[in-house]
Amino acid sequence: MQDRFRIWDYRWLNEANPIHPTPMFRFQFPKEDLAQFIEWITLNRGGLSVLIHAITGDDIFDHSYNAMWLGTPLALDIEGLKRMQAQIAREDLPASLMPATQVDENMARVRYRPADDDHGAPAKGQ
Repeated sequence: MQDRFRIWDYRWLNEANPIHPTPMFRFQFPKEDLAQFIEWITLNRGGLSVLIHAITGDDIFDHSYNAMWLGTPLALDIEGLKRMQAQIAREDLPASLMPATQVDENMARVRYRPADDDHGAPAKGQ
């Protein structure tokens, strides 16, 4: 996948979170790659459930009415998403759980290798 698409803001979520009921790999790619990605992931998802949605700025809309699933849809916790939004407003949400709408695409860089990202690295001083 990394050889085919311009991926940015990717991260592993090793546990269920306030929205998603299972661990997952989350990533974003430019909308210009959507058609090519859908064709590729349809053939290569290996039985995994895949959620695809645009980023409109409304996380609830994006994860419910604007969502497309490949494979078995998983039950998302929209109430948990509302609680996350309250945490974001209080600036009390860990960066590892930050929804994609809170990431500035213009500030992000394309990342091709896990070593390009410090996600999962020990905090400084530990």
